Amino acid sequence: LHKAAEEEMTEICRFLVLSKADVHIRDSNGDTALHILSRKGDLKTLEVVCQALTVATVLSIKNSRGDSPLHIASSYGFSDLVLFLLRQGANPAVKNNF
Repeated sequence: LHKAAEEEMTEICRFLVLSKADVHIRDSNGDTALHILSRKGDLKTLEVVCQALTVATVLSIKNSRGDSPLHIASSYGFSDLVLFLLRQGANPAVKNNF
């Protein structure tokens, strides 16, 4: 799922999510697929991956730098992703390490 997210392969992500891929898995940086998609600015694929989420707290998982997907999307200026994540239940009060 991480590689497909990195390459912005929406249909592969959809297939993996529908096949019950674990969206909670982290890479060596502590990033989930949501962190990667937030960095890429890929709203379409982010929506696909979020369909697999059942708990809003997953949207606020922090990576090894203490950043949530919301932190990443906002730091890159992706306002459409920020609004989407907030509508999905991401917690704007989560603090990073800085």
